Amino acid sequence: MCGNPTQLSGFFYESHTKNKASYATFHIDGRKSERVPQDFIDTIIRMYGEDSDVFRVRVAGDFPLQEDDIFIPLPLVENSIMTEYAPSETPHLVHIGCDVARFGDDKTVIGYKVDEKVTFHKKRQGQDTMKTADDIIMLGEQLVRRYNLDMPIPVKIDDGGVGGGVVDRLRQVKRNDPERFWWLEVYPVKFGQRIKHKYYYDSTSYMMSIVKSLLQPYDDNGKKKPVELILPDDNDLVAQLSGRKYELTDTSKIRIESKDAVKKRGQPSPDEADCVLLLCLPVKPPKKKGR
Repeated sequence: MCGNPTQLSGFFYESHTKNKASYATFHIDGRKSERVPQDFIDTIIRMYGEDSDVFRVRVAGDFPLQEDDIFIPLPLVENSIMTEYAPSETPHLVHIGCDVARFGDDKTVIGYKVDEKVTFHKKRQGQDTMKTADDIIMLGEQLVRRYNLDMPIPVKIDDGGVGGGVVDRLRQVKRNDPERFWWLEVYPVKFGQRIKHKYYYDSTSYMMSIVKSLLQPYDDNGKKKPVELILPDDNDLVAQLSGRKYELTDTSKIRIESKDAVKKRGQPSPDEADCVLLLCLPVKPPKKKGR
C-alpha cells in the first residue's frame, strides 16, 4: 500500500509506527525526488518554514507533529481535499465569498461554494474595490447561467477596512438594475467582531468552529456522516487553516488568533482561509425570486 502521511491515526499511520515491525516501509522525501520542483520546495520553506506541518507532510513526507493550540488539525484539512466530488446538475446551495485585501502583501480572494465543494475563482494583490466588485458580479452571472439558478446567491464580503467599498458598490449595482441582478444578495461580515455566544468569543472564532464541524468525519454520536465540505488542493489554504492557533479567554470562551497576530508570527495573511470561512458561514436563506 502507499499513501500520504496526513493522519495521526488509522491503519496507514500504525503501519509506520506501532506495527512497523510487520512491514517493510519506504519513505520518500520530496527534496530527493525528481518529480518535485525545487521552486515548490523553496516556496513552502520560505512561507511556512521547515518546522511546519505543511513542510513535513507536503515536502519531507513525514507525519505531522500537531501543536496543542492548533484549532483545526491538518489531517481534517487533507482528508477534505482528498475527497472525491460528484457534481450535481442542479445544486441545492451556491454561495460566493470574498476576503478583501487590507494591506500591500494581502490578497483579495474570491471563491464560490456549490453544495459542499469550494473553488477559488480569483486571487489578486491589491485593493481595487471596483474591480473586485466587477469580478464578483461576473462570477455570479456565470453561476446563474451554469446552474440555471432560480434562487438568489448569498454574496458574503469581508466588510472590514476597504471591504466596505466592495459592499457599497455591489449594493449600488443592484439598486440601479434590480431586474438583472435579482440573484445578488449582499451580506457584509466583520471578522473579529465580538458576539454573544456561549462558547466563542468573536465572529472569526465562530466561523472557524463551523468549518471545523463541517470537516469532522463523524457526528456527535460517533457515526460516520456524509461529506459536508470539500476544499481545493491549495497549499496556502492548507497552511492557513491548519496553522491557526486559539486560546481560552478569562470567561473560558474560544478565541482564534486574529489576522494581525498570525502575521506577527511571521506567517502570511490567511486570506484564502478567510474566504473559506465566509463561504461556510450560514445565512438566512433569501426568498426564491426567479428571473
